[in-house]
Order: sequence, then structure tokens, then C-alpha cells
Amino acid sequence: MFLLLLTMAPLAQDEKKNGRIDLQMTDNDSMHVITATVTDVESARPMQNIELTFYVQRMFGLMKIADGTTDTTGIVLVEFPKELRGDGTGKVILMTKVEDNDVMNDTAIQITLKPDFLYLKNKPMPRAMYGHYAPWWLVITFALIVGTVSLLFAYVLYLVYRIKKASMKKVIT
Repeated sequence: MFLLLLTMAPLAQDEKKNGRIDLQMTDNDSMHVITATVTDVESARPMQNIELTFYVQRMFGLMKIADGTTDTTGIVLVEFPKELRGDGTGKVILMTKVEDNDVMNDTAIQITLKPDFLYLKNKPMPRAMYGHYAPWWLVITFALIVGTVSLLFAYVLYLVYRIKKASMKKVIT
């Protein structure tokens, strides 16, 4: 009898539920908020203590922006960074995943957001040490140093040529 109870316990623990994730993005006064609601597919009841990870699609992969755990109503609220830019049209691909959970199967949802709020426009960076473009004085100094080193190298090669040419002259006595 004891052996039967030991074999039945892991079977009961392995049963996971299928869940549904609904995402909504809102704009508050000081921040943008993502609201995720997790419900059971079969009973449509909210699922609690589910860990969600929020990602944004970038050029070479996913960038993690937040983590959260659902409360008793199955809702988790996370802050969305204001300075995060979308693609050229302003769209943001948001992905939410449930991974390695004891209650719910692994689930992922991906949505494309065309937010109502405006992102920062691409404005040119000023010439500065921390930016993409160096200041003019640094560009000119670099060019002068590289030019001087190149001229010195050419002058040394010219001197080597003259030494070799002078050693080939025959002295008539």
C-alpha cells in the first residue's frame, strides 16, 4: 500500500494546467504599465503565483525588461521603460513567457504594439567624446598624428633607399 502511494504522488504533481495570457499596455502620468492577466484555459479562473518574464524583441534577440508574479486575481503589473524605442514605424514586439513553472505549462505570447504614446524621435547626437561622432579638434589631431607618422615612415624608407644606392657606387682608383 505504501509503495502505491509513493508511485501516485509524482503522477499528481506532473499534471500541469494550460494557461492563457492576456496583455494590455496603458500610459500613466509618469510611466507606461503592462498588465498581464493569466487564466486557466479550462475553467477560466485566474491563476496565482505564476512567474512571468517580459521581453522586447531587439535586432539580435530578446531583451528582458521585467519579471513579475501574479497575485490572487491572476494579474501582474510591470513598468515599461519610456526610453525604449521601437522599430522605424514605432512598433514594439512584446513577448511574455512562463518557463519552468510547477502549476502551468510553458507558455509564450508575442504581440506587436503600436502604442498611443510617442517614443523619442531619432535626433542627431552632438559631437562629443561619449557619442558616435568625435569632436572636430580630436579628428584633426588624429589626422595630424597619423599623417606625421606616415611621413616619418616614408622618410625612413627614402633614407634606406639612399644608403643602398650609395653602397652600390664603385670607386675608381
